Amino acid sequence: MPDALRAAFSVAGTIEHDYLEPGQPDYDICMRAVCALASLFCTVEDLHRVPLLVTPFG
Repeated sequence: MPDALRAAFSVAGTIEHDYLEPGQPDYDICMRAVCALASLFCTVEDLHRVPLLVTPFG
């Protein structure tokens, strides 16, 4: 595995869920690794500042 990809998965880490064994990777680890490779680091506070758009349907 290339060093950059190994580092991205290391940064992505694991999230503990009640349906996973401790340390077992969760299903979103690939998306977090892709975001790390693209230097897209968003905190929850960053996401809260994103305005929501409302689109009428119908």
